[in-house]
Amino acid sequence: MQGPRDEYLGFSSGLDFETKIMVKYDGARIAAAGSRVAAMAPSRLGLSGVTDAYQPVERRLELTRRCLQVLSEFRQPVAIITKNRLVARDIDVLGELARHNAAGVFVSVTSLDDDLVGRLEPRTTRPPGRLNAIRRWLRRAFQSA
Repeated sequence: MQGPRDEYLGFSSGLDFETKIMVKYDGARIAAAGSRVAAMAPSRLGLSGVTDAYQPVERRLELTRRCLQVLSEFRQPVAIITKNRLVARDIDVLGELARHNAAGVFVSVTSLDDDLVGRLEPRTTRPPGRLNAIRRWLRRAFQSA
């Protein structure tokens, strides 16, 4: 079954959806412009609504991190849903947002069975990596409390 994005771009909903990632290189600029307007009455912004914000390319491009830095500057509330342990890399920025009650981080854990996750989600962080990201987030939360 294809979704509107897939059909519009001519992608299949299978492997294309996981391997052909559209990148907004100017995402931080867009976030800044939107946050200036949203500063009047901020509402929570959701990252990872369609595609995980921590795709493998994020390691190199750091677009999500730059967007989070902009959102932090404006104290723009944000929520992230991810399957990737890379979210722990941005714990400093997310922690600053959390100090202002402006961050929600949700790490999806499909199963603790590594083999099953490997079959269901072959290109995602395995359970130990996800649990470690959660552990790091909780440590940070309790240290600042």
